[in-house]
Parts: sequence; C-alpha cells; structure tokens
Amino acid sequence: MRKIAVVLDQDGTLTPNDTILDFYAVFGKRERGERVYEWSKNAPERIEREFRIPKNNVYESIDVELIAREIFRENGAIKKRVFKEIAERAELFNGVEEFVAALRGEGFSVLVASATYEPIMRAFAKRVGIASENVGATKLALDAAGNAVGFVGPVMEREAKADFVKRVSKKTRIPLARFVGIEDSASDDPFLDAISGAGGLSIKLNVEPDFRAITKKILKFAER
Repeated sequence: MRKIAVVLDQDGTLTPNDTILDFYAVFGKRERGERVYEWSKNAPERIEREFRIPKNNVYESIDVELIAREIFRENGAIKKRVFKEIAERAELFNGVEEFVAALRGEGFSVLVASATYEPIMRAFAKRVGIASENVGATKLALDAAGNAVGFVGPVMEREAKADFVKRVSKKTRIPLARFVGIEDSASDDPFLDAISGAGGLSIKLNVEPDFRAITKKILKFAER
C-alpha cells in the first residue's frame, strides 16, 4: 500500500531561516518579537502587563499573533510582494527541491504545516514544488489584491498542527497510519504524536536534514 501523506515543518526542516523573524525584521521588530516569544514561554506575566492579556490566555508563540497585530496597526495593509520576497530570500537546506520531487514522483501527497504566515508559506511552497492547497499556516486577512490587512489565526503551532493533519486525513481519506511527519522542534510534538499514535512514521530532526536518508526511511515505511 503506497498511499502516503508526508507532512513537513518549514523552519529548521526545509530552511535554516526563521521566516517569522524575517517578517518582523522588515518592520524593525525582530528583537521585540524574540523577546515576546521568550516571555510566552517563561514570563507570561510580562505579556499580561504589556499587552493587557490575562496570563491564562497567553500561549507559546503568541508573538506570531501579537507582533503581527502591531505591524498591521502601525503600517496598515502589507503588500503581497513583502511576503513573496521573504519566501524567495529564505535559504534552502541542501536537497530540498529534489526531496520534494522524489516524494511526489512516488505518488505521495506532500504537505507543509508551519506557524509562519500563510502568504509566506504559500510562496515558499510554490518555490520548492508543494501545491498551495497542501499548505497549513497562520492565516492573515487578505484584500481583493492579495495584500494582507490583518491577523486571523490561529497560529499554526502545537495542537493546531495536530488538527491540521487530522483534517487532511479526513479530506484525503488517507488514514493517519499512512502519514509521515517530519519536524525539528518540541512545539511540533502534538502533530507527530497524532501520527505516531495512529501507527504512522514520525521523524524528528536534531541536525541539518539528510534528505537521502529520510527518503529511504519513507520508502521503507511505504512498503509496509
């Protein structure tokens, strides 16, 4: 049985870049974004004081929401080219495009799930050969011209990624037992757990990915 869905993370899996921080940097907010991210993990009371959000409502990676809202409030609509340029500038790990092409050549569904903003992720996916309909990312509101005008969410992190793979499984009728999940961060564990708990293959990266070795693992799994 070779009907397989492969779900990839982006940052740390396909690119060494953090495209969320790259987005913040365009508006001079990289350091602030990094600080708010650290508060979300270790000092939620700081977010409660500064953003007037109840501490119990603070979640890890809330910076993706809060900094985006600041940027929209201060700058208004953001041209779609800004997101495209971030995606185009992102460095690719060696062999990414060949890896995606090899999986698609086997007839596998290749998807990407990332906390980065959807316009960035769609442009990046197109660059590496992943269909736009196979993207799960943090949603922004877009106007008729495709420019971003506000934050929608949710942030595609943790449980949101697990929900994404479950929706994909239901839509494609590929059981989670035939999914492969690949990621590099503990924040992605819920989506890996959803896959491995159903009998699928989870691959956690600790170093730069060796896509040839990963491809062999996936092909071996597909033959089960």
